Amino acid sequence: MDLPVWACAIILVVTYLTGSLSPAVWIARAWGGFDLRRVGSGNPGTTNVLRSMGWLPAVLTFVGDFCKGFVIPFLVATFVGRQMGYLTAVAAILGHAFPLFLRFRGGKCVATGLGAMVALFPAGGACLAAYLLIIALSTRIVSLAAVTGFPLYALVLVLIPSLPPDGILPPFAVITAIFVLWRHRSNILRLITGQEKPMHVPKSKK
Repeated sequence: MDLPVWACAIILVVTYLTGSLSPAVWIARAWGGFDLRRVGSGNPGTTNVLRSMGWLPAVLTFVGDFCKGFVIPFLVATFVGRQMGYLTAVAAILGHAFPLFLRFRGGKCVATGLGAMVALFPAGGACLAAYLLIIALSTRIVSLAAVTGFPLYALVLVLIPSLPPDGILPPFAVITAIFVLWRHRSNILRLITGQEKPMHVPKSKK
């Protein structure tokens, strides 16, 4: 489906604004009555919610962030076209990382990036999700799962050109992996120096 430029622009703006919404901040306020940005790492994402509030709020946060990367890119890729689907995926990821509503200080794009990957290549995205879950649960270090999972996923797509559904996905996955690594640069430094602490999860407050 060919859309006029103005319609594509509206879709991208709406996707960015949707990505700028922060389930983590909302859930912390409604569930725990505090500003998540002033607690723990200050990062408005699933890991900080998990450390601060427990599993259930973290799962709700993850689902919300995942949907930001999944819903619009999937619908656009399916009904408009895959190229536009990739553009909306970029808009969603940028919205999460640089949210308008949080003064451009957002999360690290793991859940939203994963949602985009599942939207654009469900089978591959599911494999990435399984890897992230296994590494996070076995090591209790979420950042380790993120900084190894996204680059590994991109590498597989590049090395096996028959695997991705189109030629745009491998470079998109590479760029996303680089972006995720950049957002986790402080975590990478702590991993290298052995200072990244395993996850300690408190009991949910409700």
